[in-house]
Amino acid sequence: MNKKFITLITTLILMIALAFTLAGCDSQNGDDSRATNRNNTQETDSGNGNGETNGTDNGGINGNYAQQGRDNLIPKGQEVTANISNNFGDNHSVTLKIEEVIRGEEALDFINSKMADSIWVATAPRDEDKEYLVARVNFTLNSVEGLEQLKPARIRAYSGEFEAYPVLIASTFYNDDDFVRFGSTDINVGETVTQYIIFEVDIDDPQPMMTYESMTQDGSDGIWLMLY
Repeated sequence: MNKKFITLITTLILMIALAFTLAGCDSQNGDDSRATNRNNTQETDSGNGNGETNGTDNGGINGNYAQQGRDNLIPKGQEVTANISNNFGDNHSVTLKIEEVIRGEEALDFINSKMADSIWVATAPRDEDKEYLVARVNFTLNSVEGLEQLKPARIRAYSGEFEAYPVLIASTFYNDDDFVRFGSTDINVGETVTQYIIFEVDIDDPQPMMTYESMTQDGSDGIWLMLY
């Protein structure tokens, strides 16, 4: 072989080796870029570095917004603040707390001795497997879109197994002078009230719950509060 041919072959080999080296660097840079993008996305999803979450958290505990739904149960005595948005256009912000819960014979005695008019006496539920539960609710209407007042609505009781209890029609149980039924009156923006709600629950249900503005079948919306 002459020197020119050998030089040409050597040059080609060096060029091929250089091409493979450059391709490897580009691939590594691409992987690094994708990894950086993934990290940036995770940081954006999880928060902004200041303890705040980027998302649509509708609700809060002790003034801090938190998620709604039955996976976010609020303990009795715990205050929760929530932004409510529903299909009826009642977009509003509330603060709720279950202050006290009594049930069974104690609840029946409380209804008769404190709540009901003196001329009327409540009796135990007809179903022997049921009992009354009385909850004292503290409620503040923080704001409501386009209005100055709102009547709380869509208040239900659920069992510990997330089964809805029938709505109890018991207007005669309430003495509206001192024991106003929760959800029966208009509440002004900025007003805080303490009202009562009576439910009929299973005697053997240790973990009943109350919901406010929960309308989805899977219980993924609204405020869910423990009645125990």
